[in-house]
Amino acid sequence: MIRRQLFAIPAAFLLLSATGCVTTKSSYDMKAAEVDFLRSALAELNREKTKLIEDVAELSKREAACKENEAAMAEQVTEKELSLKRLAEGLGGSCSTDEKRWTIREQFIENLIESEKAAERRIEELVTRAEACEMELSRSQNRTQEKPALEEGNSSTDRK
Repeated sequence: MIRRQLFAIPAAFLLLSATGCVTTKSSYDMKAAEVDFLRSALAELNREKTKLIEDVAELSKREAACKENEAAMAEQVTEKELSLKRLAEGLGGSCSTDEKRWTIREQFIENLIESEKAAERRIEELVTRAEACEMELSRSQNRTQEKPALEEGNSSTDRK
């Protein structure tokens, strides 16, 4: 039995070493270094994951604030559009009133210009008539002055 046991121990050792359970010191050190590297990489990834979770939370808060701001601005835009529409309607009415006023004003100015032209023509006619009357008057006066001179000349020749 001891023999059997003596034979079983080396056989078990060979069997275990062939399957990889028994490792050499250098491969153990490599595996330990790899485990240490993987632990540090895992710790770094966990820190990065925590940082990213914090960033996502901050961005979510910003997004919510932006959505609230967007809603408030959309409401302001709607109010401004309604106000602008009311003003445009009010200006539309006043524009038509202003246009009517301008039309009436232009017609009034045109009437004044026509009246002024008519008055100028009438003044020219009156000036022409006045000049004609002055000429007629001066002719009449010349005739009147010539008649007594002729009569005097005729009467002096008649006396002789």
